[in-house]
Amino acid sequence: MKVGLLTATLITLLSTPLVWADSVALSRVPTGAVASTSTNAVVVKPSLTNMSWQLVSIQTPKQKATTLLKSGVPAQTYKIAMGKNGLLGTQGCNNMSFGYQVVGTQLKIKSGVSTLMACSGKLGQADQEISGYLKGTLSYQLVGSSTLKLTTADKTVLTLKGTPTNEAKYQGEGKIKFIEVITQKTGTKWREVTFDKDFIKKTYGAWHQGSVGVDGFRATPGYRELVRVKEFNNRTTNSKVWVFDMVSEVELITKK
Repeated sequence: MKVGLLTATLITLLSTPLVWADSVALSRVPTGAVASTSTNAVVVKPSLTNMSWQLVSIQTPKQKATTLLKSGVPAQTYKIAMGKNGLLGTQGCNNMSFGYQVVGTQLKIKSGVSTLMACSGKLGQADQEISGYLKGTLSYQLVGSSTLKLTTADKTVLTLKGTPTNEAKYQGEGKIKFIEVITQKTGTKWREVTFDKDFIKKTYGAWHQGSVGVDGFRATPGYRELVRVKEFNNRTTNSKVWVFDMVSEVELITKK
């Protein structure tokens, strides 16, 4: 069967976590997401790879730092999560992925590929600006316990604030799962969905009524959503924890 570009992109999104355990992802903060409320007693020593970095400000040479991109989009719209396998990805209007290598205190960014969404307006401009910063050789500096500074070849400084990744907090890799959630006036119901190796829907679990219990996810009334989560083992409470990764599919089921 011939797989088109958009289908291949969808398969990639389904099969690869947004915040990969062994790669780098730059993403827009998901719409509808809420702050994580899970707690864990593990103290995480910050590094490039065990923190999720949120862009805070950009300072071009001879200018004051600003919290807005040139398009007016807030810098904090974008997050970076780094890992170990030399893959760097961005997600905004388009999804972009690049190769990268850490050499001393430098990040060497290689050319990459992008999806072909016809982005326009402020978000498209913001994506272009961010991708423009992530090219060539960048130097990096970890400052204190939660700050990362990336400096481009033209001395533009990106300042990011970090929080421990879920992999660091829970001391292990999360298992990818998919949850189908339907929210209407009568309430919310959800069930697990299992995919085969080709990511074709295979089996459905039983429906459950009530909140789905995914940390960081808020269901959207009137929609069917296929939510990708990562399941971790909380060693403090010896219980399973579902953490929001991304919404893979959205379908309007009512206009009310």
